[in-house]
Amino acid sequence: MSAYDVAIIGGGPGGYTAAIRAGQLGKRAVVVEQGSLGGVCLNRGCIPTKTFAASAAVLRECRRADEFGVTIDGKPRIDFARVQGRKGKILETLRKGVAQLLAANDVDVVNGTAQFTGPNQIAVGEMTIQADNIIIATGSSWIEIPGLKPDGVRIQNSDHAMEWKQLPKSVAIVGGGYIGCEFASFMNTMGVEVTIVEALDRLLTVVDKTISRTLQKKFKEDGIRVLTNAPVELAKVDANHVDLSLKDGETVRADSVLVSVGRKPDADGLGLETIGVKCGGRGEVLVNDRFETNVKGVYAVGDVNGLSLLAHAASEQAISCIDSMFGGEPHYDNSCVPACVFSEPEIGSVGQTAEQLKEAGVAFKTGRFAYASLGKAHVDGCTEGQVTIYAGEDDKILGVHVIGENATGIIAEATVAVKRGMTTHELADVIHAHPTLSEVLAEAARDVNSWAIHKAARRKKT
Repeated sequence: MSAYDVAIIGGGPGGYTAAIRAGQLGKRAVVVEQGSLGGVCLNRGCIPTKTFAASAAVLRECRRADEFGVTIDGKPRIDFARVQGRKGKILETLRKGVAQLLAANDVDVVNGTAQFTGPNQIAVGEMTIQADNIIIATGSSWIEIPGLKPDGVRIQNSDHAMEWKQLPKSVAIVGGGYIGCEFASFMNTMGVEVTIVEALDRLLTVVDKTISRTLQKKFKEDGIRVLTNAPVELAKVDANHVDLSLKDGETVRADSVLVSVGRKPDADGLGLETIGVKCGGRGEVLVNDRFETNVKGVYAVGDVNGLSLLAHAASEQAISCIDSMFGGEPHYDNSCVPACVFSEPEIGSVGQTAEQLKEAGVAFKTGRFAYASLGKAHVDGCTEGQVTIYAGEDDKILGVHVIGENATGIIAEATVAVKRGMTTHELADVIHAHPTLSEVLAEAARDVNSWAIHKAARRKKT
């Protein structure tokens, strides 16, 4: 039997971050991982999909080279085998990096499947691990739709897509959320005929409606077919195609179907019933603000607790969990977790949307500023985009929503503003270097009170 201060089940962003933080505090920690270190994020999610998106971005820039006075001989094209090869090298480098960080912090790593045998005890095969504290960090799994169960051939999820040897000629993406929109973007750029089939009335229902509509308009301009209010009723698979029958009677045919309707907390097979850990209606492990379950000494961080199914949220939860576990105060704030969509154009969002504010009955002011009014946007050839800022009557920033070039980077500064309860005047007073795209934030902040410098002022009633 091996004894530890903390044992972590799962080696993804939540799990390995918790282990490293415990090691930094001088605690003895062990990570149990049944697959590769890094979890879904590193191996089948965040990182590999962004390698595809990065290749698509380079291809787009090559196609635009003439705009910048650059001549490229021949037609730029994607060599998908090399794209996959690059992805593999990046993943291997990052996996080794995680392993090295764990080793540097004296964290033990055990490969296998863990199961609770007591409140402070788990079994991994023939091994028994005793720990004063145990953290569940097992992540999430795909939600399946009846009649659209992935077979890995014609009906697939993104796990399958990560291993494609070649791109399909056409794809129907069922689900217009984060993953569906990202795949639609880079596959469209790479020459795949893309149709998005979304059961709800718009894409990306979790982001601000103005942002969602802008993305949907851009997708259509780029040749992506977008079908909303279109639940799938039947999928018919033959040797060469899949025919999706929609509720309105339309049929969509594609070489491949990519199912991306979201993920769900995954705590199956851990033996939680053995120790009496309570779960919610979605299978999420219920936790308090210290991420402790109803069973003392048992915690849950990341997707498995259902608070936020984002890798960076899992990492921050892990740090807060370990800090509070060993005498610190909880510091995770679920209300200001930034959300990023690596589509074309990119989206970054933090805080509340207009819809949420209206539903809560909160009075608010709105500021907007377009990329087209920025010198750097013209220099870089990225004038499509906009920032929207919502502020309360006290001028405190309640939500920031960005669509455009580098939106996923720009949102970091906005997250600080929301986290620290800054007002629009305080954000506008921060000197933003010129010429940069970050100036769009300061100008949107000024526009909340109608004094953006590079925008014609709204006429005030006298």
